[in-house]
Amino acid sequence: MRALLLNAGSSSLKCAVMDSGGATRIAAAVADWAGPVTRYRVTGSAQASDWREVPWRGHSEAARRALADLPLTSLAAVGHRIVHGGEFTSS
Repeated sequence: MRALLLNAGSSSLKCAVMDSGGATRIAAAVADWAGPVTRYRVTGSAQASDWREVPWRGHSEAARRALADLPLTSLAAVGHRIVHGGEFTSS
């Protein structure tokens, strides 16, 4: 089974396609705009790349790019990591 995992931070978006049968990462994309420029990288796919500067910032464009670059065929699940800073003690 393949799953798309997303982790949206305050200044980054990390995405991975995992094969849960062997807990293997198939491909990943990371966008980071914490500094003065946005950097983007895709690994483990046909278009694997080093970090490169891109002209956009923010989650919206990062998600569009990652979803276009990652192999999303045969996905069975999507998960997103959510962290809340409030005083919650259970889900």
